[in-house]
Amino acid sequence: RLLADAFSEFISASTLLEASYRELQEKVAHLSVELADRNAALTRSLAENDRMRAALQQMIDSMPCGVLVLDTSETIVMINPEGRRLLGLQSARLKTFRDLSKASHINFEALAKGTGDEHDSELCVSTESGKRWLAVGRRQLDCLPAKQESPNAPLRSIWILRDITANKQAELDRKSTRLNS
Repeated sequence: RLLADAFSEFISASTLLEASYRELQEKVAHLSVELADRNAALTRSLAENDRMRAALQQMIDSMPCGVLVLDTSETIVMINPEGRRLLGLQSARLKTFRDLSKASHINFEALAKGTGDEHDSELCVSTESGKRWLAVGRRQLDCLPAKQESPNAPLRSIWILRDITANKQAELDRKSTRLNS
């Protein structure tokens, strides 16, 4: 009788254990499907981000003005082909703002000391083909990574370079015409 009761208890416990195991298997299967769905969605999202990043890079690379992006440590994040052309830096390897100033013979560090988050300057650059006038605009970008402590601290700055040589030449010609009249 004792043996029969123990065996009955064993069968009851084993049935309960089997039911719990089946339930656990169902949950694992459900979670596996859910994980696969989320991984697929993440893969699609990453692919879309890559497509958007590539499209944005193509847009920036095809802009008729120079674009230079710096991070807070004055490391060059990006400079587009027109920016390289305007500054005469087609083959130069640039990592920092200081490298840029040396390679272009333009004191960008002095330009960076402008007041406020937005600053515009005009400067004359001597090139192999003569003097070139550039309009240089600087804007602070407020993109914050999760780790950044101050919500108002700019992550990066963007510099826009435009060739205004034709405008300056026309201005000088008008002044010269007025003086000669």
